[in-house]
Amino acid sequence: MANSSGKIKMKIKRLIKPLLIIVLTFSWLLTGLPGIWLPVKNGESVRFPPKIYNVKADATGAVLPTLGETVSESPWSDNTWLNPTNIYSDNGVYAEVTASTFDSPDQTYVLKATGFDFSAIPDGSTINGITATINAYNASGLTGSVDLCQLLDTSKAKVGTNNCTTPVALTTNTATIITKGGTSDSWGNSLTAAWVKSSNFGIAIGILATSANADVFVDYVALNVSYTPPAATTTLSTSSDPGAATVAPASGIRSAGQFTYTTNTGSDTITALTLTLAGSPAGSYAAVDSVSIRDTSCSGTLYFSAVTPSSDSVSFSGGTALSATTGGNTYYVCVTPKDHTLASGTYGVSPYVSSTWTSGSGNTKAGTDSNANALTIDNTAPNGATSVSGTAGNAAVTLNWTTSNSSDFNTTSGSVVYRWTGSSAGSEVPAEGSTPTAGATNGTATAACVISSAGSSAQSKIDGTGGSSGCTTTALTNGQAYTYKVFQKDNYGNYDAGVSIGSFTPTAASATFTQNKYLWYVDNDLADPTAIWGNPDLIENQAIVVVPSGNDPPGTGQELRLRVNYVVNTTGISISEKYFKLEYKAGTDGTCTTGSWTDVGTGDWVYATSGVTDGADIVKVLSDTTTGKGEEYVKSKPSQANHVAASAAEIIEYDFHIVGTGATANTQYSFRVVETNNLGATEVVFDGYTSCPTLITEPGTANLLRHGNVFTEGIEKGFFWVN
Repeated sequence: MANSSGKIKMKIKRLIKPLLIIVLTFSWLLTGLPGIWLPVKNGESVRFPPKIYNVKADATGAVLPTLGETVSESPWSDNTWLNPTNIYSDNGVYAEVTASTFDSPDQTYVLKATGFDFSAIPDGSTINGITATINAYNASGLTGSVDLCQLLDTSKAKVGTNNCTTPVALTTNTATIITKGGTSDSWGNSLTAAWVKSSNFGIAIGILATSANADVFVDYVALNVSYTPPAATTTLSTSSDPGAATVAPASGIRSAGQFTYTTNTGSDTITALTLTLAGSPAGSYAAVDSVSIRDTSCSGTLYFSAVTPSSDSVSFSGGTALSATTGGNTYYVCVTPKDHTLASGTYGVSPYVSSTWTSGSGNTKAGTDSNANALTIDNTAPNGATSVSGTAGNAAVTLNWTTSNSSDFNTTSGSVVYRWTGSSAGSEVPAEGSTPTAGATNGTATAACVISSAGSSAQSKIDGTGGSSGCTTTALTNGQAYTYKVFQKDNYGNYDAGVSIGSFTPTAASATFTQNKYLWYVDNDLADPTAIWGNPDLIENQAIVVVPSGNDPPGTGQELRLRVNYVVNTTGISISEKYFKLEYKAGTDGTCTTGSWTDVGTGDWVYATSGVTDGADIVKVLSDTTTGKGEEYVKSKPSQANHVAASAAEIIEYDFHIVGTGATANTQYSFRVVETNNLGATEVVFDGYTSCPTLITEPGTANLLRHGNVFTEGIEKGFFWVN
């Protein structure tokens, strides 16, 4: 027996260990505690064993009303309740019907108890049943019975089953409790959590008098709701996604979508999720430097960690998990675009949370997210400028172009003109996303102009001396070639490749002149003649003509002095800068702007010889010559270089000493001054000729008859001539 007993003990010991393992394993599987997380795919993981929810019926406990009222509703309309609000608590203070007229078979008004606080019942709960407890009694010998106990709907109307169709006789015991309904009794209604949580939900009570002069009392009414909470669920939903927008590369982090997680009960954490970027065109993820999930816009807490996408599917896990509560938690999908080094193009992304996400509490997952609004990253250059041209000026260049016709042309600083010193452009271009300032340098290039304007608009700007607004105003070097290229920028910082305007060499501006007044003089072999031609004296801008004879038209070999002045236009002249020569023509039109002209010194008219030094200073005699601007005596071609400087609008004066050695008798000649070089070999006609010096030569005896002499105070002064 002893040996047999020992064997039995050994067998029991062998069975205890595996039985214990089996019990513990079933306990683990049934309770779900402790749980472990197993990875699956796309960053998602699952809990094992699944959490076992103890879904059981719950109850609110007895809840008292906060509103009591007496309502006449046929047939419950014989006697009203006094103090109906006394049913709020178990305190021995009663709602009552004690009128002497309350006699059998009278019925009380309906006593409606509402305002029950069942807010603790989770939304979506299943309502299993309702238990009502009523503390009521009657006075001794003055009896009654409860004949009405029926639930109220959300409009305080009686609905469902009257659970007191079998009357409940009252007693004189003030502690009498009438209980109706139960944990699975819905009183003939399809009750919902929303219904019982309504402030109008409650119970209607009515009492029937069963004696003469009955007195009945109700101390309190309480309801106890039995319910089953819903399974814990976390719901994903679309939030207020930002509208569609187009942004520049390297424009910084910004919201591209929103989503919300909400629980139906308690709280949850989202430990992993996958975003779909929904790129258009495909591959647009390549324009995104990073994607992150944050709260409070894109400046708030970073959840998980930022990810640089390698496809349209972006997975997040680790780091700070998302929270979900019954009030809902909203999060932002934040996108940071890459800079302008990405390939040229336009990229659109519309991020949303895919169906792949993990509830940290193992809640049931519900809902979806979507995003119809794209964030577009524009890295496409605008169209270039057209109609380019330019002209060189004095220490400046005028540049012309028509701006880009692209719809996204940047009207603020959208045209950037680069200038290179030399006859060819360098390789420099404006940095994408930048806005240079006029005068800024980039390698060998200088930003000559940075211009704001409308698209497709003609522009004409000056770089250099007298520079336009938005251009440099420092004088360019005359004689130095400069090359220009114009770049167009769009609203997203993209530049086109640039369009060449050309190479231009500024040249110093040369003064121009307008011949103004003249006066004929008799030569006196001095730098300044004193005798005005004619008798009487001619006046300024008066021609020498045949009649009257006092004009004394010059004959062959007769020397004349022509004083003439001219206005310096626009640009002044420096000392020793200019040379002039006198020209003539024969003809009767008397204008200095037409006809064929010959230099004085050749043919009919030549310079006279005299003892006066060529280029001698003269004193001005013409009325509007600027004081101090008498220039010089001229007896050869060209004049000597000018002796004095003159500013724009000043008038300078010259004296030309000429003789018509080959002039034809009785012929009209006109004279004009032109600009020339130091050899007299070039001709630059003046801008204008206000007057044109004119004379008619002496008729000669062959075709004229001397009519008589002219004397003044006994001195012969001239002749009259007639045909």
